[in-house]
Amino acid sequence: MYLEHYNLKEKPFQISTDPKFLWLGDKHKEAMAILKYGIIDNRGFLLLTGDVGTGKTTLINSLVNGLGKNTIVAVLPDPGLEHLDFYNFVAHAFKITAKFKTKGEFLIKFGDFLNQAYDNDKRVLLIVDEAQRVTNKMLEEIRLLSNIEKQHTKLINIFFVGQNEFNELLIEPGNRALRQRITINYNIEPLSEEETGKYINFRLKVAGNPNSIFNPGAIREIIAFSSGYPRLINIICDHALLSGYVKGTKQINAKIIQECIKELQITSSEPKTATKKIQHIKETRASTAEHTDRKPATRKSDYIIITLLILLFIFLYVMINKDQDIVISGKRHVILKEVVENDEVPLVVEDLREKKPEEKFIIHFGTNSNEFSEEAIKRIYSISEIVNKHPEAEVIITGHTDSLGDKSYNKTLSLFRANMVKSFMLGKGVNPLQLRTIGKGSEEPMATNETSAGRSANRRVEVEILKK
Repeated sequence: MYLEHYNLKEKPFQISTDPKFLWLGDKHKEAMAILKYGIIDNRGFLLLTGDVGTGKTTLINSLVNGLGKNTIVAVLPDPGLEHLDFYNFVAHAFKITAKFKTKGEFLIKFGDFLNQAYDNDKRVLLIVDEAQRVTNKMLEEIRLLSNIEKQHTKLINIFFVGQNEFNELLIEPGNRALRQRITINYNIEPLSEEETGKYINFRLKVAGNPNSIFNPGAIREIIAFSSGYPRLINIICDHALLSGYVKGTKQINAKIIQECIKELQITSSEPKTATKKIQHIKETRASTAEHTDRKPATRKSDYIIITLLILLFIFLYVMINKDQDIVISGKRHVILKEVVENDEVPLVVEDLREKKPEEKFIIHFGTNSNEFSEEAIKRIYSISEIVNKHPEAEVIITGHTDSLGDKSYNKTLSLFRANMVKSFMLGKGVNPLQLRTIGKGSEEPMATNETSAGRSANRRVEVEILKK
């Protein structure tokens, strides 16, 4: 409808995953490189997680297209199947022409298939999409497929792709065996503000118009609305192009984007309807989504009043807390000093009271292990309880490893362990917006890597609870 109006050859912001519209930011490129390495090197189990709308499916499609003919790929789009349905679907996806009535029949035939692929120098990859829907029983069935090995060589790579909730499933004790086998893990984050602008302009250029249809004000509104989630960027941009066409303008400005946001939120007798549509991504903005009928003058006066109230609150807060000696580098404030004196902090309060205010929580891991000890579980539980009592806190979760092994692998492993701690905390009700994970690999040892004790000390995740 609007293509000719904007000198476009095709729609630039369709939700479907057209490979020519694939734009990879630095994080996407890093994910591609790590995951491709894991497949080529037959690492066994791989994991890609990310929130709804971050572009996981687009990334996987691009990854599969770049693997070449020596990799046999099958995708399981919905793992919520009964066991026999699962076996038959996997067989069909790998073009195994048989119908199975028992698990034993499937394993025999599937083992023959894997060995034949190995003899023909081909890799086998099973992608389990929507992995957060997997049950514990099905997860165990999938894990057992990897037991089909030959000469200590993995005959199948299994690639889990799912929302962040999948990490919570992995944390459960019954899934310990699988958790320890995941060698490559990557969590895809939303686009940054700079990347969002580049993403929009790239898609417009591919669609036939290299000019900037969205002005800087419109880009800022898109960034605020979408928080960098590609799916939401596509939805709002497509709607804005249609609105611009109806208005007869070829330049999309901030006002048009604001109007589109209102229309997408659909103000009606049930104002929460639209909020539910984007609640999985925009929960923190849901309360503002309902106020779409105010006049500009009224809105402006409201902003002034809100600003004055915020400044008054900040002034009072500073006056109340000016005597507390908890400043770090003049910028950030450690919450630890406040909470260690709280008798309600559970389980490990004795340990916390012995700590200095600036110290971090430390969680140790064994060699090549992703398993939490009982002590670590208690400690993370305590941290979660603390953070839940401090919604103003920011939590930095940093993974570290010893220096053994490949540096790139160590960095990936350290980030995976940090994400495990994050997932545990999410399962305890911590707000995901409070948590940030970092993987530093072997970059910052706290002891020498020349001794077993030193390496053990370096295999850790550090948790800082800071005031924003």
